[in-house]
Amino acid sequence: MLREGTDYGSVEASLQDKVDQVLMQLKNGQAVIVYSELHETVNIKVSQNSQLL
Repeated sequence: MLREGTDYGSVEASLQDKVDQVLMQLKNGQAVIVYSELHETVNIKVSQNSQLL
């Protein structure tokens, strides 16, 4: 969770709540982990299947 502090929602969420939300999205296929060999970075992105809903 490197982007701590960029969530501007109306309700403050703890870091643990955010981690739990991301883990749930990864488990249910709403998010995927993307590795860039070129840039040697890892990102979590919304899955293409989720975008179709």
